[in-house]
Amino acid sequence: MNKILYFILMALMTAACTHDVQMVNLGIDDDYYVYRMKKLKLESAYTGREYKWALTSPDGVTKEVSADSEYIFMEADEGLYRLTFDIIDDRTPYHHEFTVTVMHEEIEYSPWIARVYEYCPAPGQFVNEMPQYEAGDTYADILQKCEESISGKNDVMISLGGYGGYERAGQEGFPYLGQRFLRAVASR
Repeated sequence: MNKILYFILMALMTAACTHDVQMVNLGIDDDYYVYRMKKLKLESAYTGREYKWALTSPDGVTKEVSADSEYIFMEADEGLYRLTFDIIDDRTPYHHEFTVTVMHEEIEYSPWIARVYEYCPAPGQFVNEMPQYEAGDTYADILQKCEESISGKNDVMISLGGYGGYERAGQEGFPYLGQRFLRAVASR
């Protein structure tokens, strides 16, 4: 019985020693799951002479999206996206295929501004009219009126004055600094 165990043990040890498989990690997983319009930073742990990222969308269209060592994936449409990453190098070429599933977010995105953090109009024609200033209004009251005007509730413009006024607004933690009046006029 001891001889049989000895031969089995020797056979296993011999088989184990004949193959040294090098374990490597590219730094990119085989599958990712992200919500729409969320960034997914992808980068290789390996270096090479050239890089190529290719994306196949759910409708089957393939396009090269980057030639850098890193790529930021972000898509608006739900579905299964197939990506390939190639390191083009004479000594250590590498090819990796993986998928990114874009899912619908848990809380629906809104195209409207959720909050006005700051409103500072420059002197101008419509200041105190858009939004309407009433005697006794505080700064907080004016911010509230700005929010009601541009948050999709009333669909009314606000005035930033003649030159240099600004408002700072945002959506769910994404602040935005812009000149809405100029942008609205320029788009007409």
